[in-house]
Amino acid sequence: MYYITVMAWGLFYLAHSLTTGPLPWMNCDNWWNTNSCVTYDTFMHNSSSLNGSIHDVLPIIEFWDHYVLQKSDGLENMGSLDNWRLLLCLVVAWIMIYFCIFKGVKSTGKVVYFSATFPYVVLIILLVRGCTLPGAADGIRYYLQPNFTKLQDPNVWVQAGSQICYSYAICFTVLVAFGSYNNFYMDSYKHCLILTTSCSMTSFLAGFTIFSLLGNIAEVMQKNVSDVVASGPGLAFQIYPIGLSMLPVPQLWNALFFLMIITVAIDSQFCCLEGFVTIVCDSWKWARKNRELFTALLCFSIFLVGLVFVTKVGWIAYYFHGNFNCS
Repeated sequence: MYYITVMAWGLFYLAHSLTTGPLPWMNCDNWWNTNSCVTYDTFMHNSSSLNGSIHDVLPIIEFWDHYVLQKSDGLENMGSLDNWRLLLCLVVAWIMIYFCIFKGVKSTGKVVYFSATFPYVVLIILLVRGCTLPGAADGIRYYLQPNFTKLQDPNVWVQAGSQICYSYAICFTVLVAFGSYNNFYMDSYKHCLILTTSCSMTSFLAGFTIFSLLGNIAEVMQKNVSDVVASGPGLAFQIYPIGLSMLPVPQLWNALFFLMIITVAIDSQFCCLEGFVTIVCDSWKWARKNRELFTALLCFSIFLVGLVFVTKVGWIAYYFHGNFNCS
């Protein structure tokens, strides 16, 4: 109920990327901006004067806080479902998920051909582009240079372990559910090695793409790479749009990136949901015979419960429930 919020955020950003004018998170001329908003041009040309003020805010921060999330000041101020744009994105996301799984593995298998390969295409395109930008070498050097003192921090090991469990979908019923459709004599050891190796190598490849762009951001903003590194939503919905918006034809690069985010979120969402549906359909005769109806009722029920994540305190509930492990 919470992870699909990532997909809704991606749809929200994608819709705003498909514009012929300036991207809304690159200027301070919108209704959600405050007097503290400082544009990137002002920051880059006069960064020394801005460093002394703690109240200056970049437009991407206000776009994220005041327009996308419309944050309240605490759980006691829940607000209503008046953020209809984000609500609409959540509805579209659930409709897409339903049509991915309503016929079982027959439909999910076809979806994966696109959703699992498209992110690689975008990653490679962004990697090639990122490596041609000024400062990319500094970012990649920071990425590859080990910091052994971090190994003494228990939190690093906790985060690494949770990421591995999440990436391999351990205890999410996914591997068991999809594995049940395999031929009895399939070489499971071989497939396990392929899964773990490809997952880790994908993360390694994505690191080059990310840090080449972070190096460019640090170069443009006259900062160290360590100062612009972020994780979770800060990376996907704040740092990345900054870097991509500084490239020629920023609408194209942002659209490609958020389309990639959406396809990755689709894979994660429908895989976990398919695992649950498979268990229920294997155990309950009515659900097995009426799979399309059961799937529709399930999606609609989870959608209703998940409406809390598009309220003004949805971001608090999201962090509490999911802690955004897809960074």
